Amino acid sequence: MSSTLSEGLTALESALEISQGRIDRAVWEESDRVLAKCRERQNVGMDHTVVVFAGSTGSGKSSLVNAIVGQDVARVAATRPTTNQTQAITASDSADLLDWLGITHRTVVDSLPVDSGLILVDLPDIDSTSEHNHTVARRIIDRADVVLWVMDPQKYADAVVHEDYLARLTQYDAVTLAVLNQADTITSQERAEVLPDLSRLLAADGLNVDVRVTSTVTGEGIADLRTQLEDIATQRRAALQRLEADVRSAGAALISAVRADGGTAARKSDTSDFAEVALVLAKAAGSGVVSEAAAASYARRAKNNTGWPLTRWVRRASADPLARLHLSVRSEDKETTVTSMTSSPALKGSAMAAARRFVQESTGPMPLGWRREVSSTALSQMESLLDRSDSYVGQTDLEQERTPAWWRLWNLLQMLGLAAAIAGGAWLIAIAVGEWMLLKVPEPPYWGPAPIPTVLLVCGLLWGFLCSIVARWLVMRGREKARRRINERIIERIEAEARAGVLSVLESDAQSYEQFWAHVNKLVRVGL
Repeated sequence: MSSTLSEGLTALESALEISQGRIDRAVWEESDRVLAKCRERQNVGMDHTVVVFAGSTGSGKSSLVNAIVGQDVARVAATRPTTNQTQAITASDSADLLDWLGITHRTVVDSLPVDSGLILVDLPDIDSTSEHNHTVARRIIDRADVVLWVMDPQKYADAVVHEDYLARLTQYDAVTLAVLNQADTITSQERAEVLPDLSRLLAADGLNVDVRVTSTVTGEGIADLRTQLEDIATQRRAALQRLEADVRSAGAALISAVRADGGTAARKSDTSDFAEVALVLAKAAGSGVVSEAAAASYARRAKNNTGWPLTRWVRRASADPLARLHLSVRSEDKETTVTSMTSSPALKGSAMAAARRFVQESTGPMPLGWRREVSSTALSQMESLLDRSDSYVGQTDLEQERTPAWWRLWNLLQMLGLAAAIAGGAWLIAIAVGEWMLLKVPEPPYWGPAPIPTVLLVCGLLWGFLCSIVARWLVMRGREKARRRINERIIERIEAEARAGVLSVLESDAQSYEQFWAHVNKLVRVGL
């Protein structure tokens, strides 16, 4: 889809802003210069059409200008180089534009149509030995709306013309004209050989333009060339077409710079594999060791709350597994160091290797310089995250204070069993002591064949044993569930931090690269 010049300039500005410092500096600066030049050309007005006559020494540029104007306005000399001063010929006021072009030698004539806004410029010879003339010619060619290349039969294949100028104008067919001047100096047979050869050279330069034949001696082709120039000026599209070609050329140069540095077209970033990277990061942060310790802590606390009350003191004497990792008390603002206890250089190395693979895949389409910058930032964030991962683990809810409802229920059941056993045992002891002291002790009630005190003692002990067996099974189930919950919680925390600190960098730069590519694709379609 074609883009307007306004859209193209906006896209060029955005592409340059995104790619600054990330692509070839010379290409970036040249594209930035093109943007500035286009803005400046719009500011000085687009109503005039600047046609510059460019060519090598002796090609007859000045004579051709005089012939088109119909009077001697351009200096013609017998010695070479002939033209050493830039001269503008115009029929109307165009001071702002000529000031911008840097042309001070101006001639106003009445033989050019005033309303057309046509400005003819006679340039210094492009092969001049004067560096100043050479610089002036190149600068004005760069700012002109239409470049008319004047070539003579002897030097039409001059490498300076083709290699230094025409080969760089592949985007400028619409604003490039080619003239074979001094046609009177060759025979018709020579003309039949020169014209096809010149067309071939122009095609090799990447230009699809017709070659006009002129002679200031015989007047051949002069009227037709003047009519063509007047038509171009009257249409008032040449300035726009030149700027469109400039923007297209800048876009092509940016794409070439990216491809030369190993870049390819942007593709939609896929972050689905990042969960695997986050898993490796969590392992490096000690998720496995911490979740296992938290599960063991859960089992220890569960047994303390649900086991046989008389043996709980044995378990209380053992150390809490989380305490050995300095995680027995959780604090949101505490810098807890656990990684050194739960991780290893090997795990950290695996995490960084996984991160590098992911970063390499994510930045694959980017050119090398761009990729290095993004990768350096992302991996630096990754290393920083690994350094801080211990505090993230320490601030994760490890359920140290969690007390499930079934613990309280089981504790009550165990206490009831203990109370029954104590009551039965005390009763039996009281009977035995009374009989030993020859006291008249009332006979205890019976439940069936068994005395109630014995029933209470046996049932209380049996009840505690059965409750402990069931509690142990429940604790094992709860321990595994707690391990999974806490492990998932640690992974989620580390993944969240990694996404915020690492993935966000990659996604942002991938999006920027996609936008850059969309902008340069718009540039190469400007005006088409």
